[in-house]
Amino acid sequence: MKKFRDPVSSADQLFLLPPSVSEFVPPDSPARLLSEIIDTLDCSPLFNRPVGAGAPSYDPRLLFKVLVFGYWQGIRSSRKLEAALTYDMRYMFLAQMIKPDYRTISRFRVENEKAIAALFVETVILCQKLGLVLLEHVAVDGTKIEANVSGHQTLSAPRLYETIATTEAAIAQVLAEAKECDVKEDAEHKDDHKNDPPTGLQNLEHRKEMLKKAKAELESEKNISVVAATDLESRVMRIDGRNRPCYNAQAVVDSKRQVIVAAVVTNHCTDEKLLEPMMAMLIKNTAMKPAIVTADGGYWSPDTGEYAKESGIDAYVSVQPLKQKHEITYDQANDQFLDNDNDIFEYQRSRMQRNVTYKIYRSKLTRREHWVRQDNGRIEEMRAKISSPEGKATYHKRKQIVEPVFAHIKGPMNLRRLLLRGMKGASSEYLLTCCAHNIQKIMPIWREQPI
Repeated sequence: MKKFRDPVSSADQLFLLPPSVSEFVPPDSPARLLSEIIDTLDCSPLFNRPVGAGAPSYDPRLLFKVLVFGYWQGIRSSRKLEAALTYDMRYMFLAQMIKPDYRTISRFRVENEKAIAALFVETVILCQKLGLVLLEHVAVDGTKIEANVSGHQTLSAPRLYETIATTEAAIAQVLAEAKECDVKEDAEHKDDHKNDPPTGLQNLEHRKEMLKKAKAELESEKNISVVAATDLESRVMRIDGRNRPCYNAQAVVDSKRQVIVAAVVTNHCTDEKLLEPMMAMLIKNTAMKPAIVTADGGYWSPDTGEYAKESGIDAYVSVQPLKQKHEITYDQANDQFLDNDNDIFEYQRSRMQRNVTYKIYRSKLTRREHWVRQDNGRIEEMRAKISSPEGKATYHKRKQIVEPVFAHIKGPMNLRRLLLRGMKGASSEYLLTCCAHNIQKIMPIWREQPI
């Protein structure tokens, strides 16, 4: 009796009939479903690039499928994707056996940022057709994604100037040593040949040029005090208890199936001016206006209040709760406030803080101050709306709509730190991840009712 089963095919056995690429994956494989879904999208933006001389290029649809599947699986490195195209049958199926090198894969991501953005919108439209997006309730939020910058390249103004001076001194020292060596060798060999540039000079000059660009960026931007020398478009933000160069990735998520209906990468450190542009992007992508919008307190500003009032969108934006030890009433005739201890607060001055104008009223007795936002009462209206039972129930849904999406993006999909630099690279990586997320939401429906 045999102890082990015989192999189906020994290592040196030739196949009588060669297998087809379609047989590499089973019929219900996610790779096959992803390929079918992308084939239904309008991929024409990928073909808008001019064709140059030389050998024919790879089919961009195949490269896009490989990238989206890789980002879905948490494989973002172009070198790992190149290896997967050789050893993983799912990637071989998606690429139809083409084997682009890692440089081609990486270049494709950067050069097709606009096309990737257009294909993300295509996934949103497809989700609408399949009934996965209803826009009955959307939640908007942002998450910080760490830039591909070393901590040694994050420089404050004093440290930047010191580093420039150190680099210039190092260049001068290398040139002096090279000149001394040249004179000595010329005297020894009795010739005056033109010598090659000294070793290391090119790297030092490249670093000096990079630092000068960082200095220009620091001096041109009034709102930043620290700059990342190797990624000038990133900004230092608070992430995981540290200050690190980051990008602020924004997303609007529909409540039906947690489909991302609008997404963009910015370098704004805060969210307070981003609600209106995110809603404009949502309406452009879907040709519809959401019924309810929820956002956390980072999005609140006087402009947000005006937009929520005038847009016709039922917005629920968290605002800081009002905390007062004394009840204060306003006397409009005398433009003053009176508390329950008969203490009078009279107008003293106005002050601008974080782009918000405040009127400051001061007590004659205790010198206490009462600050009043000049936003036409919008903050009081929103505070009352959020505090109502209906408002609390509506706003409470925000976390369960948008937070799991970011958890999925940063967890299984592994988008915590970017591989590409600059706004274009960050946008390509984030939108590829959003495409993969939306296609994953389509797959269960696709098995039942493919288009």
